[in-house]
Amino acid sequence: MERNRVASFALIAGCRMWDRLTDKLRLVKTPEDRNFYISVDFENLNCVIDGNSAEVRVGSAVGHKAHIEIGDDIGMVHYYDSDRPVNTVMYKIFTDIGLDCKLEENEGVFCRGVRDDNVRDVFKALAMATSMDIRLDWCKTLSGLTREECMAREFNFYKRNVAVV
Repeated sequence: MERNRVASFALIAGCRMWDRLTDKLRLVKTPEDRNFYISVDFENLNCVIDGNSAEVRVGSAVGHKAHIEIGDDIGMVHYYDSDRPVNTVMYKIFTDIGLDCKLEENEGVFCRGVRDDNVRDVFKALAMATSMDIRLDWCKTLSGLTREECMAREFNFYKRNVAVV
């Protein structure tokens, strides 16, 4: 007989906060006067919790998601994406919040250290992942900044506007 698993309160709170944050970011305009999220990505956002685990869909592409598990020593987040510039920014954000991470070529960012007391920060980071590839392209194409400058701009936006939520 299968037991029903009780959803982690910290994951529920994190998912709800992420949902509210993505609703707010949806209304933000980039410096290039584009929406922060493209509509097809925003429409596909989803968070499903099962016990101490969460699957978070962060975009419209198949497999553009994150898997979060909470634990004292083994808590982790796996962020799946094949876009190197996006993964580089996400790596920087995850390590900035204190996670121990590895950047895996063409696969994503894999981190350890997710706990009840920092999972909200993980969800904040995931709000940045949605449509980041598009924002980086707009930045490079329309602003004339280099790819590295655009990546730094994403991280700085996170620090000023998302991390403080």
